[in-house]
Amino acid sequence: MATGILLSCGSLLAQNKAAQLDSLVGSFHRKGQFTGAVLVAEGGKVLYKGGFGKADVAAGVPNGSNTVFFIASLTKPFTALLVMQLAEAGQLQLENTLAAYFPGLKNEAVRSVTVGQLLSHTSGIPDFIGPGVVPAGGLTDAWLTEQLDAMTPEPVPAGKFKYANSTYIVLAHLIEKTLGKPYGRILKEKVLDPCGMSQSGSLAAGQNLRSRAKGYTTEGEVLAEARFLDPAVFTGAGSVYSTVEDLFRFDQALYSDGLISEKSGNLMFGSNTGYGCGWFVRQLPGVGKVVYHEGGIPGYHGLLFRAVERNYSVVLLSNNDADGASTQQLTRSILGVLMNAQ
Repeated sequence: MATGILLSCGSLLAQNKAAQLDSLVGSFHRKGQFTGAVLVAEGGKVLYKGGFGKADVAAGVPNGSNTVFFIASLTKPFTALLVMQLAEAGQLQLENTLAAYFPGLKNEAVRSVTVGQLLSHTSGIPDFIGPGVVPAGGLTDAWLTEQLDAMTPEPVPAGKFKYANSTYIVLAHLIEKTLGKPYGRILKEKVLDPCGMSQSGSLAAGQNLRSRAKGYTTEGEVLAEARFLDPAVFTGAGSVYSTVEDLFRFDQALYSDGLISEKSGNLMFGSNTGYGCGWFVRQLPGVGKVVYHEGGIPGYHGLLFRAVERNYSVVLLSNNDADGASTQQLTRSILGVLMNAQ
């Protein structure tokens, strides 16, 4: 059942777009292709927001625009932003190598990897951090040094892209080393509070986030609760939780120089590989430059999509991991409404 809210009370065209968006997302929901919350904005103004399906099926709690979801790899834009902020402050440089942070590191193939290469997924370092891998005491310099010494980076020709969650977990560790605080606290002070994102945070080890949508999966025709995968294991790469409204606040803050300078923003959203620093970067016919990131873990899938030349914003957060297969199709359909509504 949908709880969409048509917000546009201005021009007739805006009202028509909102009505078409409501019908469109509702059709995806009825076909079993979207359950969660959605927000669509144009020119910095919300056209449409709402929830579809249940945040808690057993309790009958509906999804809505203030429902909290785990956003998985949508964490990476936040980590990239923190690195950019530290670089602007002279506290960390993109040219810094891992040898500067792990002086005991002997692996020559890893010692020369730079912060910038970690950000752009061009380091060749594979995924090596995950559930059951991190020691009980959490990430330490000694443990990371041991792991990095033991690995052989995958060959990554100059300018080529190789996605790996672990590189962003290492970045979060470097952020913590630089400021001497936990990642979640740094994120709150430097990004969430300035953006007014009061429903968002980074899950810490051992934290139980009760006020969130439960995660589900569709097994054949049966809806079941998904197995819980602790996002705290992926601090900096997949640990953040948020709402569509909070992510819209983040999206809009990126249009100003309140979080980072225009120069740093151009670097973050620039790319020769299709991935900048924490964002996928594309040129779409008729739309222009778009930057976006998706994220998925068992029970959840999300997307923050920004058509920066047209100032379109699309935020989709789902609590059914099966929806990941239709997220991009739904986004393209939403763009069609925004561009072609009469």
